[in-house]
Amino acid sequence: GAVAVKSTVYALPANAEMQEDFEWLLKEIVAGGGEAMMCEARLVDGLSDAQVRALFDAARDADYAEIVKEARDLAAAIKIDATADKLADARSQLGRLRKRLAEIVAID
Repeated sequence: GAVAVKSTVYALPANAEMQEDFEWLLKEIVAGGGEAMMCEARLVDGLSDAQVRALFDAARDADYAEIVKEARDLAAAIKIDATADKLADARSQLGRLRKRLAEIVAID
């Protein structure tokens, strides 16, 4: 994931996986006839590293909260009506929640 620091600047996590992804993207752009460059920068003034990390955390908080809410609603529904059909439906919904969680974790 990326978070907007200003309207024209986006901060990305500085890790090996992100670097590899962007090196691949850069090669694809150049192979397609475009121009691209990648650079690493440090904030000199303005936001601290902790504030930038907080932006990343906040960017996913709503996604995690939505999954928690849906999981709690699902658990409550099962307690009220635990018929075989409802349990089968709940398993299906749980699978979708797990998939969405994995997608969010991958971004996060």
